[in-house]
Amino acid sequence: MKVLKLIIAILVFSFANGQNNKIPLLTECNNQENSLSCSYFTIHNLILSKLNSLDVNSFKNKPSEIIISSLLRFDENGKVDSSNSLFYSKEIEVSKKLNDILTQIKTAIPSANKKGENIASYYRNTFYFSLKENGFETWNNTSPKEKDFFMPEKYPIFSGCKEKWPNERLRKCMSLGIARYVKSEFNSNGRIKESGILPGSQVKISVFFKINPQGKIINVGARAKNKILEDEAIRVIKNLNDLTPGYIAHKPVTVPISLPILLLISY
Repeated sequence: MKVLKLIIAILVFSFANGQNNKIPLLTECNNQENSLSCSYFTIHNLILSKLNSLDVNSFKNKPSEIIISSLLRFDENGKVDSSNSLFYSKEIEVSKKLNDILTQIKTAIPSANKKGENIASYYRNTFYFSLKENGFETWNNTSPKEKDFFMPEKYPIFSGCKEKWPNERLRKCMSLGIARYVKSEFNSNGRIKESGILPGSQVKISVFFKINPQGKIINVGARAKNKILEDEAIRVIKNLNDLTPGYIAHKPVTVPISLPILLLISY
């Protein structure tokens, strides 16, 4: 129930404040070359330290791998709002213990809305760990299970985007590039014309897919008011050329992508 309330709060808050989508950056990482990666691994290391302080032998089911999801709310001053933040794992014992480290997370750079006013922001990410003889370690890509990194150390690179760019710019470049690609390749004739969608209509399609460690597009899906629109969007995305994959610790990882696209129908 707490997770559901937090997710609803995020959606309501985003729309009420100009849809601020910037990922919070920890103040201590502000001057780092890759501040996104620094923030990720700072929180990651706090979790790892806490995991290795636990007696896993006391768990009902001793896990070989643990996946930790974070949903952190930073208030207008950049401080963690502990009452509206959490770490979650399927291992209930772990979830209870991890929330003790909320007070150890230092401040983030306050986010601002379009008016320049400081607003609360949310940090959502997933962390992966495996249990070895000497304790928990960072997951590595020899694991047979697929992992998804919403915020990799290096974001996937779309054609025309520059590898040297920071993650935030790479994200924007990919969003713009894919939107342009879909609009140029979208076929409004045929089934679209027969569907009853009038020319001049503006439609919104949400596309989602994953870029796997080989840079290939997988698990493509779409949401729209009309299934014909969904099918056409999926067809177009599946025809994307391979991309440069995202990386964590110099290893390619799977990165999920979700984008809203507005189209003006013409035929």
